Amino acid sequence: MSNTLNFTIFLVIVSAMLALDLGVFHKKDTKITLKNAALWTFIWIGIALLFGGLIYYEQGSQKMFEYFSGYLIEKALSIDNIFVMLLIFTTFNIDEKYYRRVLFYGIIGAVVFRFIFIFVAAAIIQRFEWVLIVFGAILIYSAVNMFLKRNKPTRLNLEKNKIINFFNKRGLVTSEVKNHVFFTKIDGKILVTPLFLVLIMIELADIVFAVDSIPAVFGVTRDPYIVFFSNIFAILGLRSLFFIVSHIMNRFKWLKYVLILLLLIIGLKMIIGFFV
Repeated sequence: MSNTLNFTIFLVIVSAMLALDLGVFHKKDTKITLKNAALWTFIWIGIALLFGGLIYYEQGSQKMFEYFSGYLIEKALSIDNIFVMLLIFTTFNIDEKYYRRVLFYGIIGAVVFRFIFIFVAAAIIQRFEWVLIVFGAILIYSAVNMFLKRNKPTRLNLEKNKIINFFNKRGLVTSEVKNHVFFTKIDGKILVTPLFLVLIMIELADIVFAVDSIPAVFGVTRDPYIVFFSNIFAILGLRSLFFIVSHIMNRFKWLKYVLILLLLIIGLKMIIGFFV
């Protein structure tokens, strides 16, 4: 009953906040300032903390500890995702005033995909517990791969991108960005704008990062609801955190090493924990 109640409260909070965010506070396409981004980051962190208090009241200190552990893990790993999103925006030469709206819909998509991934993964773990070894191996592989590529610059080759080529070959793309629309009609033909392509790329990037982050959170809790709540509250604050990171990117030179160590520790814990 507690998870059902918490899930209902979660949906009400998230729906209300997203509606206020897009429909009231950010109707216009404007560049987000560092001050505004910091304010919304603190708001989302505050909501996440309050929800943690609700979990403590409903389910006790152990579940609360698992929730905050998962939240911090996802928050740390999501910072690396921010760099990829920023790269996508700059590669497509998107005006900064459109960032917020694209990220808004990107995060809605992330919520849906992660809901599916988390509960499917939980069902698989419940039936085949040895899958935890696979999850642990994925995290260790990701840590090693990240270490080997730590000094290599990340680039996007749009000419070889299959999704971009799919739309280009069929003449379904316009290079023109008017307002914040994802689709436009030219000479009676509906075309996608660069904003739509960026949205797809961001969704795919989040799916790739979920391969690391979701198993990592399952490393601290087996409760799919706790995994989902911690994951999504961290993701919901990602958009405002994106604008903070974009302003202070040069201060994150040691972040990759921290993430490598985090993935390695959790991966080893999952594998060793299965046998102990």
